[in-house]
Amino acid sequence: MPKKSNEQQNQAKRLGILGETLVQAFLLEHADFCYPTCDSHPADLIVELGSALYKVQVKSRNPSKEGKFTFPIESHRKISKTHANYHCELLAFVFLPSKRIYFKANTASQQYYIYSKKHIKKDMEIDSFQEALNKLSSIPILNSLLD
Repeated sequence: MPKKSNEQQNQAKRLGILGETLVQAFLLEHADFCYPTCDSHPADLIVELGSALYKVQVKSRNPSKEGKFTFPIESHRKISKTHANYHCELLAFVFLPSKRIYFKANTASQQYYIYSKKHIKKDMEIDSFQEALNKLSSIPILNSLLD
């Protein structure tokens, strides 16, 4: 795989920081606390809602020439022993340049997610955030055979 130039690395870093900042601003409005982690931490943000604490991984992308947004879950993070066993509960996909956010519970083992402009909907931030939280905090209902 060809190495990225310094300019490409700088642009990717800036896009990542922009996306993390947008997600943090949204979460600060809708959660009790939200704060960034330190550099090279496996999670980008920590968000607290009541007694629940969630680790958030933010992915920011511009559309491809075909208008698709591909959000890979990088495998290079698995090289480090610390990163290999770390799990972020929430994924936050940032669609640029529109600065829209889609939240997803990180409950699957997918390696990448693909969306198009048609997935960008009104109220997608709050709706997807609530849906992801519901999926993460769902409590199984016991169905007793003897009741």
